[in-house]
Amino acid sequence: MPGAGTVELQPHNLMHMWVGDLSYPNIEDIGTYYASGYDPIFYTHHAYIDRLWDIWCNIGSGDSRRHTDLTDPDLLNSSFLFYDEEARLVRITVRDMLDIEKLRS
Repeated sequence: MPGAGTVELQPHNLMHMWVGDLSYPNIEDIGTYYASGYDPIFYTHHAYIDRLWDIWCNIGSGDSRRHTDLTDPDLLNSSFLFYDEEARLVRITVRDMLDIEKLRS
């Protein structure tokens, strides 16, 4: 499963590039990692992407599922570092981000 998936490329990445202010000296948009969290649309956008994920996970749930869950441990255990609301550095795994209940908290 190399590379980004369909939802990752469109609408996720495109929205990151479309929203922002090109008049800023460093052309910050919500795709600029250090600046994206300062734009309120960033959070609305990611809430919608999380909603799409939840819908996809529940399409055809049960015996008639039309998709396969991600199981590759290399992908699921990949991690990213973020600062939390108290400016503490935290590590979050892909596995954590795929659990919609963890995203709700």
